[in-house]
Amino acid sequence: MNYNLIAQAAESASKTSVVVPAPPTFPTGGQITSFFYTFGVCIVVVFVLYILLFYLLRSFFRRTEKDTALFILGILQIPAIAPRRTRVAAISNRLVYLQR
Repeated sequence: MNYNLIAQAAESASKTSVVVPAPPTFPTGGQITSFFYTFGVCIVVVFVLYILLFYLLRSFFRRTEKDTALFILGILQIPAIAPRRTRVAAISNRLVYLQR
């Protein structure tokens, strides 16, 4: 290794340098247009997701809420500490009851 070059590099790095501030740059017309197009696309995507999640899924869950509630209440009646075959029998009996 050349220790002289390392010493010179360390010495030049320690010298103070004058920073000349650059003038502020403003976005061009194309950049502004691209920003508004991207913003518009984001608004459309958010609106579509809102419709999908809150209207379609809400109507789906409203149609199935009675079946879901009956299933959950049936599962809650099965004792958790019962032997395995008792739990399996209870679950299968509840499923048969819900299918009727």
